[in-house]
Amino acid sequence: MYTIKQILRLINKNKRTTLLLVFSLFVGLTTYILISARVSYHQSFDRQIPGYQNIYRVVSSAYTDNVLTVSQPRCQRALGETLKEKYSEVEMTGYLCGLVEDHFKIGDEAFTDDKAYHCSNSFLQIFNIQPLQGDVKNLLTKPYTVIISESFAQKYFPGEDPIGKSILQYPGGHIEVEAVFKDLPANSHFHADMLLSFHDNMHLPPPLKENWGEFAFYTYLKLNPSADIRKIEDAMSQVSLEHNQNDMKDSRSRYSFNLQPLTSIHTQSHLKNEIEPNIRGDYLSILRLISIYILVISGFNYIYFSHTRILKNSVQYGVRKVFGAKPAALFRIFLVESVLIHLAAVVLFLITYTLLKSVRFSLLQETDLSSLSARFWMGVALVFGASVILNPTIILLSIYRKKSLSLLSRQKLNYSSGYSYRQLLTVVQFVIIVFLLTSIVGIQKQLDYLKTRDAGIDVTNKLVIKSPANLWRDNKRFVNLEAFEQELTKLPAVKSLSISNIVPGDVPSFNFNVSDGQSGSSVKTAVFLANRNFVNAYRMKMIAGESFFDQGWNGAEKVAKGCILNETCLHQLGYSNAEEVIGQNLALGDESGLDNIETRVAGVCEDFNFTSVKEAPGPVILLDWTQKIMVGRYTLEVYPNIDKTALLAEVGERFEKTFPNFSFDYFWLDNFYNQQFAQESSVERSLREFALLSIILGILSLFSMVWHMSVARIKEIGIRKINGAKTSEVMILLNTDFMKSVLIAFLIAVPIGWYAMHRWLESFAYRTTLSWWIFALAGLLALGIALLTVSWQSWKAATRNPVEALRYE
Repeated sequence: MYTIKQILRLINKNKRTTLLLVFSLFVGLTTYILISARVSYHQSFDRQIPGYQNIYRVVSSAYTDNVLTVSQPRCQRALGETLKEKYSEVEMTGYLCGLVEDHFKIGDEAFTDDKAYHCSNSFLQIFNIQPLQGDVKNLLTKPYTVIISESFAQKYFPGEDPIGKSILQYPGGHIEVEAVFKDLPANSHFHADMLLSFHDNMHLPPPLKENWGEFAFYTYLKLNPSADIRKIEDAMSQVSLEHNQNDMKDSRSRYSFNLQPLTSIHTQSHLKNEIEPNIRGDYLSILRLISIYILVISGFNYIYFSHTRILKNSVQYGVRKVFGAKPAALFRIFLVESVLIHLAAVVLFLITYTLLKSVRFSLLQETDLSSLSARFWMGVALVFGASVILNPTIILLSIYRKKSLSLLSRQKLNYSSGYSYRQLLTVVQFVIIVFLLTSIVGIQKQLDYLKTRDAGIDVTNKLVIKSPANLWRDNKRFVNLEAFEQELTKLPAVKSLSISNIVPGDVPSFNFNVSDGQSGSSVKTAVFLANRNFVNAYRMKMIAGESFFDQGWNGAEKVAKGCILNETCLHQLGYSNAEEVIGQNLALGDESGLDNIETRVAGVCEDFNFTSVKEAPGPVILLDWTQKIMVGRYTLEVYPNIDKTALLAEVGERFEKTFPNFSFDYFWLDNFYNQQFAQESSVERSLREFALLSIILGILSLFSMVWHMSVARIKEIGIRKINGAKTSEVMILLNTDFMKSVLIAFLIAVPIGWYAMHRWLESFAYRTTLSWWIFALAGLLALGIALLTVSWQSWKAATRNPVEALRYE
């Protein structure tokens, strides 16, 4: 009890130091836990699946003339089953496939669901998707059946048993609910509301039903632990070549395959047609390093503030040593004090976490402390315990290195001997600060460049309406379709109406081979379905020919009389001049070989960044099939500064009359297109927050070092002032060493920052320049922060009454 009273008295006597100690530990502890929790969450993806170490996803890559065209995590449906039959190392295989149509109706409620997939029964077993009731082995083996998630069941079948109920899917018909499964964990690389069967007796497009048809199936293999991965990858390429030999014969295109470990999908996979957005693993590594840095700096600050307090109270410790105080007694005092201060920091963390959680602070996104593993908390406890014990141990050693007489006479031992450590700490801190400031400015400059760069298409003032697709325009499910489209064009806010199967921001499938019939070889290309207005509405620039020839149909056979190529497709077909290709006949065939199209080239347009401005455009062909079939998207080009709410009400009313069994879904195109910058914006925002924390800790650290230095050199300062030294001269004396350290930090951080930004920019097809002012601005900001912090504390020391300073002697 006596010890506790001593400690409380000591804490009360040094309130400022105690508050700084608590705050420094609080910042370090909070940052470390939150960032570590976020990193651990992303690294835990798919690890809850039994046997996850042996589960792999098939990735296919298409090449034209040995140049990579597209890599995607999809392949043909029969590939997995063929491997399982031929190789005993493949224990199980299953697939997931997107729906052709995601329009549904339950009762009177029509809706779309982009988290609905076709699925094989074996896929359920690989991913341990268990029904709440029944046996998983009997699910999705019959046509037109579906299993639904628990949350989906609660939403659309509240208070009733959904099993045996019917869901209407357009245009396929009714599907029966077989089971309800527990929602997939948040840390899964895909999530599903509905999983539908895939059966040969179902009404599905022939290319999709073909065993060796479309590359549309996310295929997973569960391998024997001793399986030779390279052998399986070579086998996939050989099996694919055997079953696609006719299509690949005399072709300039080829496929290669590789197996992607399940646990690497979320953090290391950035392919076309990912099921859900992933995160970059290098960003997580940066976050982890920053969290460790902030934690270490907090520990240094703790030691400096504690050591400075010891210097101020050195007489007390000197008396204790003279009267025989043992190191164990002092250690108990320092240890209890350390425990109290650390507990105060923990309490402050819990209060702050609760407050930040309620306001959705960005550092807390994807961070749920209750979901973290026991292993994570054991690691945090070890770090916490090490900090509690290590800090008082270092302080005790620093006291017992000094003689009792030195403590009693307040002789500050050998200040200069510790200079190199202080300088190193200052340099490290400001290297980090300059690096973070450089990264923030550089990332923002790149994002601004991409957003303002001409992408070859105009996405502003565009309202996109989702409509039924792959249905004839005269389908009886629609009411006065022609009148609906004419009414939309007559709305005062609408400038034009265009129709297409996808819009900018969507990911096209490069699943067609195109040949000009002369070279005998083909090019892998994407095919867009769009009407004539599409070219004008999106401000696409024609460099030869016209937008489209008149289109024609020969019964049910598609005969496109005119198409548009982009420049990349033109060059890959072997043409250098756009005029040469106008009027040339092209033959297009999809991957299954079932859908063959003949067309003539009507025009050539400039390349445009359809999916993203972060990558170079691939080969694209535009066809107009909109005269006979619905292709899925209406784009309304609207005038600026309109009343969007009123427009949506008018369009929605007309949509519901025309499509009574379909939900009214829409989005503004610029917002949709700019989602491609979401990850970079999130990283840049996080870096801003970390930079702020680093600056705060840097200020605290500098404050603690300057305070320590001014206390250690208080006699020297007093003597200098008595001998006529000016305040400015004393400030220069105290500031010079720190300013040198900041300059050294700047010289170290510039090449590191330049190299890191250069490597980061290499991932973009189009990139800004690394201007010199980015590094100069970061250096000036860091210098200003250091100068203000050091000057304030050194001014206090320099203006102190020298008589008061010399009283210590």
